[in-house]
Formats: sequence, structure tokens, C-alpha cells
Amino acid sequence: MAKIVVYSKVGCSLCVEALDEVERVRKEIPFDLDEVDIEDDPALMEKYGHLIPVVELDGRVIFEYFVDAVQLRTYLKEVNS
Repeated sequence: MAKIVVYSKVGCSLCVEALDEVERVRKEIPFDLDEVDIEDDPALMEKYGHLIPVVELDGRVIFEYFVDAVQLRTYLKEVNS
């Protein structure tokens, strides 16, 4: 099963929107989902601090700042085929 990781932080409105979009797609196409708060890790804060939300699919960054649901579905179908 595909795995998506969303890097975010508390108080980030773009992160909330991205997670909502990811969850909508997840209702149609199942995948594992982890949310990582970058504020808990100084290295992640330095790496992603100005890019969040950052969304990875199976270890590959697929989105920064926003999630395109149509493109996410395409990526997931490619991974699952």
C-alpha cells in the first residue's frame, strides 16, 4: 500500500487545507498516511520550514504549499498499478 507523509506544523492554514484534500482522496483510494510536525525536529524545520506543507508519496516529494487532488489520484494510481 502506498504511504503518504505530510510535513506540517501547528497553526499552518495551508497545512490544514492540504491535509483535508489528502483525506478526501484517501476516501477514494486507500493509502497509509502519516502527519509529521516539523517543529518537533530541528533538521526538518530547517529543511521544510518555508515549504510546508510538503507531501511525500513513498519517499518522493510530490507537493509543496498545496495539494492537487487530480494529480494526487494520478500518482496513487501509478503507484498502485
